[in-house]
Amino acid sequence: MLQHARNRARIHSRVFDITIEDISIPEYCPVLNIALVHGWEDDENCPTLERINNNKGYTPDNIMIVSALSNRVKNSATWQQIIEVGEFYKHLEQTNIVKNKQRIKDTNERIIIRKRMKELKK
Repeated sequence: MLQHARNRARIHSRVFDITIEDISIPEYCPVLNIALVHGWEDDENCPTLERINNNKGYTPDNIMIVSALSNRVKNSATWQQIIEVGEFYKHLEQTNIVKNKQRIKDTNERIIIRKRMKELKK
């Protein structure tokens, strides 16, 4: 992990001022609260070295260990964009729940009507 970060810092001309003593791997990702699993077999849950501020380099006050999933999400967008995406999908899910409840209600009403019509035909 440390060597990969050192290589990335060199390639991208970033400050690299951390040692192994600066890295403490928690049991759970502090962002998503998922268990961190060492190794790349589980590429979402493995611990990764995160730069808190992507405009700064690897310094003790600008790093933390998070899951690879959390790191990928953060590296793909600003925090404002992440919130917007989350709000959009939250609204979409809530809208779909309401639509699904209405569909179930409509279906149940149609079933009741069919049963009554069958009873009337008898």
